[in-house]
Amino acid sequence: MEAKWFLSIIQDEFRSGKINLDKTLKLLVKLNIPFDYVHVKYVFKVKSEEMGRLRTLFQIHPRLVVNKNLYQKTSNQRKTGTITIEEFRAIYRTLAHRTEIHELFCSYSPNRKILPETNLIEFLKKEQFVIDADEAIASELIAKYEPIEEVQRKKQMSFEGFLRYMNSKDCLIYKREHTIVYQNMSYPLRDYFISSSHNTYLISDQLIGPSHLWGYSSALMKGCRCLEIDCWDGPQNDPIVYHGHTLTSKITFRTVIEVIDKYAFAVSDYPVVLSLENHCSPKQQEVMADYLETILGDKLLTTIIGDTFPTDLPSPELLKFKILVKNKKVGTLEETVLRRGLDSHGKIGEFVEEVEQSEDDEAEECTLLPPKSPQIKRRNAVKRSPPPARKKPKEVPRVFTKCMAVVATFLHRHQVQVFLYFDNWLIRGHSRSQVEAQVRFIRATFNSLGLLLNEAKLTLSPVQRIEFIGAVLDLTQARAYLLEARFQAFTNIIRSLRQFPTTIARNCLKLLGHMATCTYMIKKIKLAMELSELVIYTKAEKFKSFEHSRANQKFYEMNSIGEAKARKLAKQTANEFVLHTANFITRIYPKGTRATSSNYNPQEFWNVGCQMVALNFQTPGLQMELQNGKFMDNGACGYLLKPEFMRDSTTQFNPYNVTGNHNPITLSIRLISGYQLPPSNLSRTNKADPLVQIEIHGVPEDQVKQQTCVIKSNALCPRWNETFTFNVQVPELALVRFAVEDQISLAANEFLGQYTLPLLCMNKGYRHVPLFSKLGDRLDPASLFVYIWYY
Repeated sequence: MEAKWFLSIIQDEFRSGKINLDKTLKLLVKLNIPFDYVHVKYVFKVKSEEMGRLRTLFQIHPRLVVNKNLYQKTSNQRKTGTITIEEFRAIYRTLAHRTEIHELFCSYSPNRKILPETNLIEFLKKEQFVIDADEAIASELIAKYEPIEEVQRKKQMSFEGFLRYMNSKDCLIYKREHTIVYQNMSYPLRDYFISSSHNTYLISDQLIGPSHLWGYSSALMKGCRCLEIDCWDGPQNDPIVYHGHTLTSKITFRTVIEVIDKYAFAVSDYPVVLSLENHCSPKQQEVMADYLETILGDKLLTTIIGDTFPTDLPSPELLKFKILVKNKKVGTLEETVLRRGLDSHGKIGEFVEEVEQSEDDEAEECTLLPPKSPQIKRRNAVKRSPPPARKKPKEVPRVFTKCMAVVATFLHRHQVQVFLYFDNWLIRGHSRSQVEAQVRFIRATFNSLGLLLNEAKLTLSPVQRIEFIGAVLDLTQARAYLLEARFQAFTNIIRSLRQFPTTIARNCLKLLGHMATCTYMIKKIKLAMELSELVIYTKAEKFKSFEHSRANQKFYEMNSIGEAKARKLAKQTANEFVLHTANFITRIYPKGTRATSSNYNPQEFWNVGCQMVALNFQTPGLQMELQNGKFMDNGACGYLLKPEFMRDSTTQFNPYNVTGNHNPITLSIRLISGYQLPPSNLSRTNKADPLVQIEIHGVPEDQVKQQTCVIKSNALCPRWNETFTFNVQVPELALVRFAVEDQISLAANEFLGQYTLPLLCMNKGYRHVPLFSKLGDRLDPASLFVYIWYY
């Protein structure tokens, strides 16, 4: 029956006797067989190559070739690039008739040819864990996947139908019921992990790359629900968006809001939070408020939900199709409600905010004090420095030398812009003249440093240059270097520099050490009341300590914490962190020295319940693969209900010391085979030496990686048949990642594809695992064939 069916589909194409590669591809589409062009092209050539070897054999030993006419026919065929019907059948079988699936089919087929309905039901129950499988379900699958009408009428399934079923969405590793919103969306907003982006407007690095509207549309189309907008005064009273005091390009705030209005609810109905990093004057803040209200209209949340004042955050369900503004706010939400209906145009609110030196900074790292005068410092520095021609500096000091030379030149051009920041600050306990003296010292230090460093002529890569420029520029901005989370990076720089007895290292240490002595500052903040009144449930509040938050923080106030400080808090006081995030929304953002837009590992902050773990969406890699994999769940709506033990305000959960019953499971994965994997970049055909790494990402105790053996020169259908077992203590937080790599040497592998998903979203049974590229594109039909079991 199968042969008859097969011929009925393809024979018309072979009326002329042979077909070329293009017609071969069209026939495969007609037969509903997924294929990768590279693999088909290679398999297409195999027969011709075999005939080429036959030709060589005939020239050497003509008597060994019995059928000379056959040789002549295939030799001409090789020149024209065509194949016969039998050769097409061979290609079809190579691509479609996978041995491992045929073995599985035969184990349930009584005659190795047909799978009766009763046997199909047995297979679904025993192997696929479809507990409610019955005749109705089996009949539906037969009608859906069986291509041979005669077999279908008999309520049976042929191997052709079984193949199509096993390669279908019904056999994906990802649970179909998790591809729609299935979680309870009626809990308070703080009870959800929320897909969040950092500096959303940037599509490249953080210093010289472009700002683009595509950053917002792309993030929203990926299900992102928290976007960041850095707002600055623009020309003609029109606010702009860019990474301040860098060479990134600028876009207007108005166009950003227009793009958000267009794409906000394209893939998800649930609320969008606009995280404003607001550096605008009150006058342009009013323009921002006007754009928000006029462009977003009814989508913008401008008041509380309901008539009575709330005591808790609303749910994502109540906030459907709403856009919330996260920003600093004058006064309380209660006062905003009382002022409802009053005209706030032209009114300005003012408050002060205290900024302290980070607790991450160790006093011993900043012991070097500035000299009495920059001139003395410069003379002493030159006197102690070894002649460059006589002694070659170590590798790391040379890197810092060149970077600092570039920084000094940059600051010389922009020093007025940089140091004007200090005019807006008052140092507690110091007079204005003392502040100005410190500014003069810093400027003189950089000028003298620039003179010394301009002698360096070493060449650096753009990446090294950008990263160190970013670190020092952030340090020279009072706004940035006093932010607790960013200061740790500069402490690390100091630690690195101190080990090298060079003039440059000492000058850098003196400069950084001096700037670190400014420990307490008070910043005056002026807010246009029109913008302040738009902040309802997401008021930005500076994080001081867990104790302070417990005693003072309101339910509608949320914190933003830099990755360095958050990491320290998570490791030292993990349970307190979990308790904090059970009560308040907490946003984590990358440290300022990630100038290349690199990302931190988000898992460590999901482990302590942080709702908004903001990443640079433009940067592919493991971190974004974890992000995309996690937020596929719950219909990819951008909101995931946190586990119950992370929502309990009295929880004892500690990801670094898991105790009690968290329903641990044992996960078993049998990696059977691969199918049409991407070929190696080093191969001219379709070859690769693939291996698969299976990783568990979760609480520290659960994190583990296991690896298969290497299959040599086979990307089309490698077979592993290896079983891996994992004991997972907190499955609710665990992600499973399949990474396929090509072994190009004993020390290096090339990435071929990956797939990441939450452990509890995995189907049991025989499943195929789709693969994605580094950029997140689906690599159809590349996949892995696995058997999943957990209990």
